[in-house]
Amino acid sequence: MKKDQSSYQVALLSVIGFALVCIAWFYVEVAYKKVLPSAASTEIHVHNGDTISALSRRLEAEGRIRSGLLFKLAFLFQHSAKSLKSGDYVINAQDTMQDLVNRIARGEVLQEAFTIVEGVTWRALWDKLSKDSRFLHSNEEEVRLFFNKAGPYTDISTLEGLFLPNTYHFAAGVKDIEVLMHAYTEQQVFLQQIWQERDQKTPWKTPYEALVVASLIERESRIESEFNTISGVIQNRIKKGMPIQIDAAVIYGKPNTKKQLSKKDLATPSPYNTYKIKGLPPTPIAMPSKEAILAALHPEKTTVLYYVVSEDGHHHFSKTYAEHLRAVKKFRHRKK
Repeated sequence: MKKDQSSYQVALLSVIGFALVCIAWFYVEVAYKKVLPSAASTEIHVHNGDTISALSRRLEAEGRIRSGLLFKLAFLFQHSAKSLKSGDYVINAQDTMQDLVNRIARGEVLQEAFTIVEGVTWRALWDKLSKDSRFLHSNEEEVRLFFNKAGPYTDISTLEGLFLPNTYHFAAGVKDIEVLMHAYTEQQVFLQQIWQERDQKTPWKTPYEALVVASLIERESRIESEFNTISGVIQNRIKKGMPIQIDAAVIYGKPNTKKQLSKKDLATPSPYNTYKIKGLPPTPIAMPSKEAILAALHPEKTTVLYYVVSEDGHHHFSKTYAEHLRAVKKFRHRKK
């Protein structure tokens, strides 16, 4: 009988010991470890009608948190499932799971909004951001160094193309870098996902090259249905060793040009003069949208090599130079 009682006590102590270890592990994971899998701030949206289970799965699938299960347990351990409040929330780089759980349970939603427009250049974006009185402002060199350290682009000289166009939410009085970090993180998460799903026949060797192509597409056309065709044209010309001849890139390399490009402009050497160089320009020329990035990685399978804009903003695509010349003559004649 004593032997049985002793065995029971040992088993009970083992269970209690295991439970204490689990509680200690849970406490450390929730209260001390960062919620983000990477050292970058991001923004999340809790939809009206979301359940804690659905939210947990989505945040983990999107790479916003380390563990959906841990987030769910931490939330339900302290709050009712009805405490889940819809809205936009920030996850700061230093936040723990506890910080995020409390922020959502208290409904500390972001109230202010800042929009990055598709195709905007870094110069125009920075000008808009630096004049916005809702932010604590940084100097431009500080911002550039910050994102060089954030990676993965540690050797770039410009921030062009690195922020995903979208509307971002924030609390008034935060540093401008915080909103830029949201946009940067959004782009990285999206780009890493679709890079794995890209058309393997595209010649782009890195995600950064894909951003360059996407920015060219974004600036060449405002008509989304043309994006994949323009992507196909760029790819075809690259593979044939032809200059890609993107006017938007030439203009980007001549920021003070306020008139139509002249023959002299097209003949002047520049890293962005895609009439003189073969291959891509060294950096993006604008902030590309998700649609433009997708088009860069999934070009239309076509033999088209040329295009010219028509009077309604659409492009006429041609397979041969002779056909292209006829189209140019036709549309230029109509413009006069």
